[in-house]
Amino acid sequence: MKAAYRVRVCAVLLISVALICSPSWGSYPYAKLRPESLKQKPLQFSPPEPHRAVLPNGMVVYVLEDRSLPLVSVAAYVKAGSVYDPPERIGLASIVGSVMRTGGAAGKSGDQIDEELETIAASVDCSVGSEYATVRLSTLSRHCEKALQLFADILTKPDFQEDKLNLAKQQALEAIRRRNDYPYNIASREFARLVYGKESPWAWISTPDTIKAIRRSDLVEFHSKFYRPNNTILAVSGDFKKDEIIQQLNGLFASWQAQEVVFPKIQPVEERFTPGLYLIHKDVPQSVIVMGHLGVRRLSPERYAIQVLNSVLGAEGFISRMVSRVRTERGLAYSVWAAISPGADRGLFRAVAMTRSSNAAEAIKLMRETIAEMLSKPPSDEEMAVAKNTIVNSFIFEYDTPEKLVNARAELELLGYPPDYLKTFPDGIRAVTKQDVLAAARKYLNPDKMVILVVGNSAELRKQLQEVGSVTDLALESYEDGG
Repeated sequence: MKAAYRVRVCAVLLISVALICSPSWGSYPYAKLRPESLKQKPLQFSPPEPHRAVLPNGMVVYVLEDRSLPLVSVAAYVKAGSVYDPPERIGLASIVGSVMRTGGAAGKSGDQIDEELETIAASVDCSVGSEYATVRLSTLSRHCEKALQLFADILTKPDFQEDKLNLAKQQALEAIRRRNDYPYNIASREFARLVYGKESPWAWISTPDTIKAIRRSDLVEFHSKFYRPNNTILAVSGDFKKDEIIQQLNGLFASWQAQEVVFPKIQPVEERFTPGLYLIHKDVPQSVIVMGHLGVRRLSPERYAIQVLNSVLGAEGFISRMVSRVRTERGLAYSVWAAISPGADRGLFRAVAMTRSSNAAEAIKLMRETIAEMLSKPPSDEEMAVAKNTIVNSFIFEYDTPEKLVNARAELELLGYPPDYLKTFPDGIRAVTKQDVLAAARKYLNPDKMVILVVGNSAELRKQLQEVGSVTDLALESYEDGG
């Protein structure tokens, strides 16, 4: 058997060699065709339109049927984020998201809810980010009624059991104790604090004192204040009939009362950071570099040009200028990228590299040169084509399922995007010109006014960094004892 197999393999190899060496091989019509020369029609994006309904209590619901599998997915998006934490209780929103799920609801303990979900192979997850909170359900369609009831109880009637709150606080304290373990996490956190300011809710961090100050009554108040039907958008997709699921949701949430939501005032981000070169000591052989400044507001008029700018500069992997020069050509970093990110007020522009400490200064110089070049050298025809195709293609495939689509519509509405955002995005990208990219670069990139933060071994870094500029040392707050 083995001998026969070897004979067949050898025969295939001999035939392949003969074909390749044959004079007629060159006449094969696709022999010299290069992948980059392939022409293709632009992808068309015509996503199905979810049904949008508003329940009598003011809750918006996006619904899209999907009979491909016997599953139902539901996600609640609530405008309630960590930026609304009381300054003396930073970390409250995150703990609310954790204890909503573990701390029981509607008189059932968290353990009882776990058991009920397990018996029907369903799952519910809760979390709170900086701007909004989510509660997500995944269930088999045949168990949809029971699973939806548990989902509604967790969303609207959490009990916040004291023992689960204490556990969540201990976990938060342990996370604080370990927050300086990873150089990249340090660099990301401290860069935001340098640019936004330590007192800004877009950069503030919890401490042992702010976590220990949290009481059960704080969780109840946070939930009562923000978790209201008129402050919530549902995204529902799966194996159901549209009218039936809307009727079912209306019955489930009929007793959930609408209430005016008053959001705490957030001070506008001010451009008052101090550009310069900052060093944080961490005894590791590699270094993390983060450089940049404030970014743009969400829905900036130049948002399409900024997307293309990001792709050309450093947001699209190996095709970007930053990766080509810093990593591919010079080998100065094993990971490098750059992008302007939007935010509710101001996002961030960041150029990030991870490199050997011995390469840090050289990498900084080349990264800064590459950013500066965007202000004087518009993209080439090839860069524009690659950037646009990459952005549009990846965008379309981000929304290739009904579940992704309804979730996107719910999230985008909560964040203030126009209803036609998904449909108009590809054409908006395709319409961007070289001059649009150049104008956006000149408006939003300031290579001479950047915060440059390096996290690594100061003994290896200090001398070479002094060739880049004056170095300011930053000390990390340590909570090794848990506070």
